[in-house]
Amino acid sequence: MELFTGYIVNDITMAQVREAFPEKIWYGATTCWWTHCEEHLCKSESGLPSDPRGGMLLETSSVEGFLKVAEDEPSKFGEHGLRTFMAGHHINCRVSVEDRRSTCFRSWVEYAKAINRSDRYDREHALPTTLRLFDSAVMHLDPRITPATIVDWDLRDDEHTETLLKAIWGGHLTLQDLNQAFYDGSVLTEMVRAAPTTKNKKIIYEPPDIGDR
Repeated sequence: MELFTGYIVNDITMAQVREAFPEKIWYGATTCWWTHCEEHLCKSESGLPSDPRGGMLLETSSVEGFLKVAEDEPSKFGEHGLRTFMAGHHINCRVSVEDRRSTCFRSWVEYAKAINRSDRYDREHALPTTLRLFDSAVMHLDPRITPATIVDWDLRDDEHTETLLKAIWGGHLTLQDLNQAFYDGSVLTEMVRAAPTTKNKKIIYEPPDIGDR
């Protein structure tokens, strides 16, 4: 059963797009869809490359120019700024929670609404420890006031705590990401290291195994 149309995930970030060193960016002529990977191109009824809804595509070899324009003018994407822009990427917008196929919308307003729906769903299905950490970060409170949070997220010292909080503040770790990472310290480590706000790229998070909590 589809819970709603358009479930936004954070499976690729702006930094990861750059790290892939793509030669081109493909983007929708009539939708806000875009990608840096040719494998993501769909086909229209006429057999031509298209976005997931069959719309015509444009392309540019000025990859950095395409990304820089978005970074310099986040307000043009409306609510959520760059997060809305990244929601337009092929692998960040799914049909629904259960249907992992990619989809797209004609306006950034529709993407923003999909983000809001996705956030509500994620909060309703988040683990209590994830909500405690995320809400503490959003309210700029020290999450270590709760002993369980220290253990669950390996907030062993100021560096581990501040690094994780900065990744959340910067929008590089979403509630959805944290809920996924809670089950695997290696996933949490990878996510935190990938955040542009993280200075120590060798930092390691080693929370106890789920069975030991």
